[in-house]
Amino acid sequence: MNKASTELIGEVKKNERTSRTFAQVAYPSRDLPPTGQALLPLPPSEPEGILLVKPKNDSPSSNPYDTRPHAYQKRFSVNVWAGIVGDHLIDPYLLPFQLEGRTYLTFLQQVLSELLQPVAANIQSCMWFQHDGAPTHFSLDVRSALDAKFPRRWIGRGGPTHWLARSPDLSCLDFFVWGYLKSLVYESPIDSDEDLVARISVAAGAVREIPGMFEKVRRSLGRRCNVCITACGCSFEQFL
Repeated sequence: MNKASTELIGEVKKNERTSRTFAQVAYPSRDLPPTGQALLPLPPSEPEGILLVKPKNDSPSSNPYDTRPHAYQKRFSVNVWAGIVGDHLIDPYLLPFQLEGRTYLTFLQQVLSELLQPVAANIQSCMWFQHDGAPTHFSLDVRSALDAKFPRRWIGRGGPTHWLARSPDLSCLDFFVWGYLKSLVYESPIDSDEDLVARISVAAGAVREIPGMFEKVRRSLGRRCNVCITACGCSFEQFL
């Protein structure tokens, strides 16, 4: 990890008490189904491109983390929600790019229940819901809806269990799902928004077919929470 990354992680985790609050709740509950989290990408200010890279495996002795340029394409962006509950990857769901509190409230009240249908009722009754501290998630109506649907069982800004902003190393979706999905989706250049959406769906199906993957993710989350507590909420990825 380079110096800039270390300093950034240390800065966003300097509020030690809040970071421990989440970790201490999540670590004893690591056998409970992990929860979903919204992803809110920011729209680019102007059309731009991205450089696709692949692992650089020129020789057995090469750095396994080294990469090489693979392709260049125009940027396509969509606003996607997904969740993990037990051994289920909840279908990625497209939200409006400019998400407002009322729209997110409708999603929680009407759409989320349909997405959770593959999950057994007894699991839904004890599952936790997690999302980040985006302004849309902080609206009073959204927090009231979460209090009603997940009483004392949701994690986020203004919730019963606080969530420290910009802490992707304690989120299953951030430290695993989004990165792995992107590695599949961007394996080759994308032609359009429609192509991007189709690839996200296919990639989600591929993740579901990996044997034992979600058990590994749960163990990783428990290990991360334990190390976070040991590090008193400071940067801990170097201890994993």
